[in-house]
Amino acid sequence: MRYAYKDGAGRERNFLGAGLDIAWEDNGLDNLYRYLGAAPYLYSSTETLRVNDVDVRSIERVFNQFHLLALETTRQNLSILEVDTRYYIEEGKPFDLQPNYCQLPKEVRTTWRLSPDGSVPRTEIVSSDYDSYGNLLAQTQANGVTETSEWYSVSGEDGCPPDPDGFVRTLKAKSVVPAQSDYGHALVLVTRYRYKALPALAGSGQNLWLAAESETLLQQTTDGEKELQQTTYT
Repeated sequence: MRYAYKDGAGRERNFLGAGLDIAWEDNGLDNLYRYLGAAPYLYSSTETLRVNDVDVRSIERVFNQFHLLALETTRQNLSILEVDTRYYIEEGKPFDLQPNYCQLPKEVRTTWRLSPDGSVPRTEIVSSDYDSYGNLLAQTQANGVTETSEWYSVSGEDGCPPDPDGFVRTLKAKSVVPAQSDYGHALVLVTRYRYKALPALAGSGQNLWLAAESETLLQQTTDGEKELQQTTYT
């Protein structure tokens, strides 16, 4: 195995911010988080697998200034696989003004291609949207199927007591919306969840905790919803 740390342009860049003109502050904090340039700062590493002193496979990984994997390119023989991940990062803004979910993937593009023949690449895209707590609101898969999620309020509502730790994290409903098709439209499936509060062990000093009470699978129809299955937990 062999490792190299120059980027595609031959520049010496790394997780410490090599090549930037920002003044280094030795305060134990990550100096790259202080970079506010309009152009993104990227650094990379290349891992090469060798067999009998011959390069067999290489993996180049490119990271952004928040040390998130932005691009991974795998090459073997004539085949190339690229995974391009885009985040909710707003360039030029300090980290404390970024969206709460800035470190979560906005779009992941996976591309397969052959290097020398100019063949048309195949690309699959998965896109995701989140609420301010980082909970997944919607995700569209590469096949066009969209999953949407709804979450219970932290203060509680019908079907879920207030969250004992003050978080929005309890799934209320999930919908699966089929992809568009020339052969007709499949129906939307919805799963709804209900919870109950259970006490912690006596003397533990812990808060109540929320346990699943029921899970109901429904099918959306032109007249409303039709129940397909219900599971109750006791």
